[in-house]
Formats: sequence, C-alpha cells, structure tokens
Amino acid sequence: MEEFAAKHGHPIADPEVAQLERILVRATAPRHLLEVGTNIGYSVIAMGRECGRGTVLETIELNPETLATAKAFVAEAKL
Repeated sequence: MEEFAAKHGHPIADPEVAQLERILVRATAPRHLLEVGTNIGYSVIAMGRECGRGTVLETIELNPETLATAKAFVAEAKL
C-alpha cells in the first residue's frame, strides 16, 4: 500500500501517525468512528484493525476512482 501511494502520488499517514491512530482506537474503544478523506484507505485500515466487534467505522471520499482503490485495499485487508 505504501509503495502504491508513493508511485501514484497519494499522501498517506506517516507510520508514526498510523501507530498513534491504532493506539487511540485501542485505548478509547469507540463505538463509532468517522474519517473524512479516505484517500486510498491507509488510515481506515490502521484504525479498522483495532476496532472491536460492532464498531461502525465510516469514511468519506469524494473521488470515485480513489474510493474504488480504497475499497480494494480494505477488501484485501479483510475488513
């Protein structure tokens, strides 16, 4: 995913930011998360892997092509 992002010019969170996202989700155990600006799904996958059963994680992406890429990455991550 990182390689794809670099090759195609998609900005993604730094590894430290993704780690912070995971820690925050784990620590707060949210029932509902909203991400604005999905891009290719890097952060939503990082957070989604830490969500408990029943957590609703919604994300918004305006670009249909980018959204399709994100959906493919999320499916690959089995989320």
